[in-house]
Amino acid sequence: MESLKINYIEPVQEEFFKGKENLKIKYNKYLNEFSKLYPEENIYSLQYDITLIRDLIMYFLYQEKIKKKDKTFNLTVLSKLFKQNSHTGVKYGIDKIEGYLKNPKTLNTKHKTKIFYLFYKYNRIINGDC
Repeated sequence: MESLKINYIEPVQEEFFKGKENLKIKYNKYLNEFSKLYPEENIYSLQYDITLIRDLIMYFLYQEKIKKKDKTFNLTVLSKLFKQNSHTGVKYGIDKIEGYLKNPKTLNTKHKTKIFYLFYKYNRIINGDC
C-alpha cells in the first residue's frame, strides 16, 4: 500500500506526461525501483540518499530526452516534475550524477552501492530491457 503512495502521479505531473505514455511508464518503473530500496520514503524527501536517487532519475529522464530529441522536454519541465525551485537545481543534480559516474571514488561505499545498483536497473529500463 505504501508503494502506491510513492508512485502516485500528481495532476501537474499528469499534464507533463500527456502524449508521452512511454516516458510515464519509465518514470513509474524508476519510482518502483526506488520504492524497493526505500519502501517508507517519498521521492521528494530531502535526505541525502533520496536526493542522490532523485538526481539519478532526473539524469535518466534527461538522457531519454536526448535520445528521443524531444523539444518539448527541458530542464524547467523536469524541475516542475520533481518540485525543484528552478532548472539550475536540476542541471546541478544531473552534473553531480555525471561526476559520480565518471569518478565513483567520490561516493562513500554505502551510497556507491545503491547508486550503481539503481544505475544498472535504470539503464535496463531506459534501454527497454525490462
